[in-house]
Amino acid sequence: MSGQESTPGATYFQVFSTMIDKVHEPLFKPITFTADIEKVTGHFKVDGVVESKAEPIRNPVTGEPHHPKLSLRKGFEFLSAEFGSSTTKTKGKIALDWSGRHAHLTMINITGQGVVP
Repeated sequence: MSGQESTPGATYFQVFSTMIDKVHEPLFKPITFTADIEKVTGHFKVDGVVESKAEPIRNPVTGEPHHPKLSLRKGFEFLSAEFGSSTTKTKGKIALDWSGRHAHLTMINITGQGVVP
């Protein structure tokens, strides 16, 4: 999780670790998680810590779901992702409260050397 076992620049864990001054102790709590990448919907929750929801971006005129997708030939984060809109709220040491922000849903297979196609 710290990125210390990763090749430099190969994973987001390793990249983030170079930019972080304070690391909090991990929490061991139950996680509720659902995702449907095709429909661009998802939800995860850790009671008392974080709750996040993803949904499709909506066409501002018709309100219909809009499904942008990005495909990368070489990516350290993902190779293909569906873009959506998210709402996330946290409690505790790291405070976030946002709605209508970026989300991307993807399936990844990642090792310490990076994303595996």
